[in-house]
Amino acid sequence: MIIGFLHIGAPKHGVCRYGRLLAAEAKRRNDLTVLEQAVILPQTLKPDAALLRTAADQLTAADVVHIQFTEAIWGPDAHRFRNLRTFLRRCRPPVVVTIHDTEPIPYCQEIEPAEGFKTVAGLRHMFRLGRLALYFAGIIPTYLTAHHEIRYWLMERTSYSFVCTAEEERRLHTPHLREKIKRIPHFVEDRPSLPTRDEARAALDIDQQLVITLLGFIYGGKGYEILLDAVAALARSDVLVVFAGGEIPGNESYLRYLQERAHVLGISKQLRVTGYLSEDELNRYLIATDIPVCPYEKCYASSSLSSWISANRIVLASRLPQFEEYEAIEPGALHLFSPYTPDALAESIRKMIHVLQKTPYGYNQKVMSLQHHLSMQHIFEKHRVYYQQIAR
Repeated sequence: MIIGFLHIGAPKHGVCRYGRLLAAEAKRRNDLTVLEQAVILPQTLKPDAALLRTAADQLTAADVVHIQFTEAIWGPDAHRFRNLRTFLRRCRPPVVVTIHDTEPIPYCQEIEPAEGFKTVAGLRHMFRLGRLALYFAGIIPTYLTAHHEIRYWLMERTSYSFVCTAEEERRLHTPHLREKIKRIPHFVEDRPSLPTRDEARAALDIDQQLVITLLGFIYGGKGYEILLDAVAALARSDVLVVFAGGEIPGNESYLRYLQERAHVLGISKQLRVTGYLSEDELNRYLIATDIPVCPYEKCYASSSLSSWISANRIVLASRLPQFEEYEAIEPGALHLFSPYTPDALAESIRKMIHVLQKTPYGYNQKVMSLQHHLSMQHIFEKHRVYYQQIAR
């Protein structure tokens, strides 16, 4: 069987990296042939289209082609739909897609009519939404955002649509597309050569501080504010808060806001922002951290959580449906806090500190079990089942 992979976007982008890691796992199978095409769109319509047509032509020999979708990697709003249509029209083999970052479908009261009708383009957009509402009458809420519109269009034109969590499956669910949506959990990578804790902390110039780390690209909704507030409430000078990642280009003002917030709270000297991490640096922070946190206000599927699990770390996370799914697989592998307040997070951190004082730093059997269940080998085989169905 020949599997084609289209890698859209910068290699360090999480969604692009997701597809590359799947392709790397496929290459380890002796009975599979892997074709790969990597495209970074220049964000201009005609050059984008030319690159996508070339990539589709290079994947013609595949039995099935796997693509990844999130809005940011498929071009600007103005011609994202055209980019997708260009590739799908040119790609001869059947296509499957993993859909990332699915938002809940908003109800009509969340759309401001004054905004929608300001321009002719706005009128056209509202008319298109109205037509879709009639088409899906009784199935989904009355209005869709452009993001949901493009997702449903994509799902209708691909053989299968993969999502990582039951919550994302619920958000995309419509009866006529039920058989096309397949849930496959986010994989956990293998990390065979991790440093020791002492080696990691020495390399990162961390002494006796209690390290609390929030991992990944820095953007709103991941709980940076609530973490800063909770650490301030702890009133402990030995706590080091690490934002292990860099800001998204064009969103630098958000990081400045967080740094100013830390200054106002009196903990600016306890905050470290790493910027983008190499693989070796990432491994060091995974091991050097005492309390990994995912205090997300909203969540899709978390590659950061998968990274922590890959290093056998117990994570403190907000009680969201996506994290509860991990708890259902292996109860006790995560610590979940609720309600979503700085005080609740601070109290959960205190409890974890108490556990750390009693339990030597080392591997956790429950996290190891979760790690095995979500290993790349197992998760790839779940994809392979659907690849084979299509190839036959």
